[in-house]
Amino acid sequence: MDSLYLLFQNDKDVRELVEIPLKDRVKLIGVSRYTDFDNGDKPAFNGAYPFLQDSNFGAIFGKLMQLCDATFSDPQQREAFKSLVKENLSEWYNKETGYTFKMTEQLVKSK
Repeated sequence: MDSLYLLFQNDKDVRELVEIPLKDRVKLIGVSRYTDFDNGDKPAFNGAYPFLQDSNFGAIFGKLMQLCDATFSDPQQREAFKSLVKENLSEWYNKETGYTFKMTEQLVKSK
């Protein structure tokens, strides 16, 4: 059986990981968040969070690099801008996925 590991951060900046067993193999698309109210009001929609899979990130990354190529006619400016975009995107992606992966590894090892 597959599992989905949901990493979240609470209001005290503590990150927690929750395991959700999946009955079948599924293609993960995203998560929607709703808030339940104590006064009996209907739950309120708080946002949608699409899953950014490696293959999707690669496609977006490639398109952004094409945009960078089309932004400047001067080769030196173009390469400098492209380098900045590439560095910042890679840093963000590696930080986010790396932290999630480490938390998941720890959870799986603790079982």
